[in-house]
Amino acid sequence: LRDGRNLVGFLRSFDQYMNLVLEETHERETFEDKYCDISLGTFLVRGDSIAVVGEIDVEKEENGKLQKISPSSLAQLKIKQSENSLKNKDEWDFE
Repeated sequence: LRDGRNLVGFLRSFDQYMNLVLEETHERETFEDKYCDISLGTFLVRGDSIAVVGEIDVEKEENGKLQKISPSSLAQLKIKQSENSLKNKDEWDFE
């Protein structure tokens, strides 16, 4: 989507405005070489928010380099990264 989210699901319907109905939809979040899928169910996507539509190659997905983890594990990894980036920031000294 144009807001940066990635949705994966089964395309069930579309119209002339490229509005989509997706079933068994998951929001896929990635971080480095790991990913997690958050279940959303049936999802209606407005055509004006779509950036790219494509088909997933099942063989490449199963043999890919990404490791599937739980959403809570992914959240912990993102928190650790943000904490490390805050520690590594230069502090400004105006005196």
